[in-house]
Amino acid sequence: MLAEAAVQSKDGPYRDFTLSDEDWEAVHIASWLHDCGKMTTSEYVVNKATKLHEKQQKMEDDFAFVASCNEGGEFLDEDRAEHRIERQERDRIEAKNPWDFKVRVPDLLYNRGELYNLLVGRGTLSEEERFKINEHIIQTIVMLSQLPFPKHLRNVPEIAGGHHEKMDGTGYPKQLMKEQMSPVARMIAIADIFEALIAVDRPDKKGKTLSEAIRIMSFMRNDQHIDAELFDLFLRSGVYKQYAEEHMRPEQIDTLEIEEYLKT
Repeated sequence: MLAEAAVQSKDGPYRDFTLSDEDWEAVHIASWLHDCGKMTTSEYVVNKATKLHEKQQKMEDDFAFVASCNEGGEFLDEDRAEHRIERQERDRIEAKNPWDFKVRVPDLLYNRGELYNLLVGRGTLSEEERFKINEHIIQTIVMLSQLPFPKHLRNVPEIAGGHHEKMDGTGYPKQLMKEQMSPVARMIAIADIFEALIAVDRPDKKGKTLSEAIRIMSFMRNDQHIDAELFDLFLRSGVYKQYAEEHMRPEQIDTLEIEEYLKT
């Protein structure tokens, strides 16, 4: 929808933007496959809605354990050995790699210690779990770059693999600048963020209202996380409203004055 708005633009920075039939095929394939790497992400991480996974029996056992510890005779370790799951060689990413990934890899694959997880400052994911969530884009790029696409689809990995990059070069996983990304890759980033903010089927957060989502994205625009010109087009063209009417719950669609958020 955003690519179509760019094609139809009669003025502004995208007035000369066009896509051939072959380009459109690449856009559709890249859009469908942009998160294919998530098949490598553990289900328990994807569905982690709280800092700890506790069932009733486990809670009762934990209560009994805490009660016994309260007597003062027990020495407690922050993390038991079985909580620390080591990262194997296949899970490492060397500084020099064929895809030019620039990421800091945690020493552990997972740390499931209770104290460690309760000390998570923001959200429900530990550093290791957040890396695993983010790693899906690395796996997407690795998977797509190994597929024998025909010549007119050779840009699919680039288009699909850029939706966690930022315009100022602080993104993930290649730290690309805006100029190093195709317009369509930047479009997918905006679409991906908007959909994530308003989604109501995610275990770790509830869907934002339309105005909340646009306000958050305006902050991201100001911080050069998303393309300012494309965000402007996203609003002016009404794509945000069209998508909202088709996919959002009625109670999420509140009043929004786009003039508040236009910058370019």
